[in-house]
Amino acid sequence: KAEASRELYAACKACRACDRCGAAARKLRRDGAAKLFAQPLSAKAAARDRALGVKKQRAAASPLDDDSDSSDASSEGEPDERELFVTAEEARAQLRLLWKADGAACDGLL
Repeated sequence: KAEASRELYAACKACRACDRCGAAARKLRRDGAAKLFAQPLSAKAAARDRALGVKKQRAAASPLDDDSDSSDASSEGEPDERELFVTAEEARAQLRLLWKADGAACDGLL
């Protein structure tokens, strides 16, 4: 279990951008064995994502999210400067979206 966790974290750190759409990947920071935090995008990466038409989106809604402030900042062209805690629910939802969007590539991994 621990080895699988290390391999997944290493693979996430190695990814710089989505091969499919070109969106910049947020860097992850691990805190202990079970906590993950998504680092904010750099101004350059955020500008590139805006140019590509990529919209930031959380896969799972969280009662702790206050999207009113962050959506205003992103609409003004400023990068989101918050570090986001990635809950287990969010990680599962992201993996489901990935599998739904690009299942053939995910099947090749197994």
